[in-house]
Amino acid sequence: MRFWVGGYGADGGGSADGIGAVRAGASDDPLAGGDLAYGGTAVRAPSPSWIAPHPTLEVVYAAQEHAGTVAAFVRTGAESFAPWGDAVDAGAQVCHVAVAPDGAALLASCWGDGRVVRYPLHVDGRIGAPRVAA
Repeated sequence: MRFWVGGYGADGGGSADGIGAVRAGASDDPLAGGDLAYGGTAVRAPSPSWIAPHPTLEVVYAAQEHAGTVAAFVRTGAESFAPWGDAVDAGAQVCHVAVAPDGAALLASCWGDGRVVRYPLHVDGRIGAPRVAA
């Protein structure tokens, strides 16, 4: 099984350089059996501390915590992504993102200022204009 992980980059005091690709056993094994193996950086991004996949598209979203933004990335290969539009402002220390089950919206929460932000998602998975809920 293949999955994606984030981490703090230099802007957050860490050493991650973006979203990483990790395998658990064979990449096509749906049970995630076997040893873990790091496949390298799937895409460079500043402190992608939380990653959430779109339910139907080959797109993942990242809370770029120390930049205060959220960003979308589209899959370009087995273990690679590319930015999918510009990063969008969220708030101070955006720490969590979640995608609606129907793929119509992205929610982000920020521990630094307590904001909750809703973003409509375009049909191709790109992030729309934010709407602050709190």
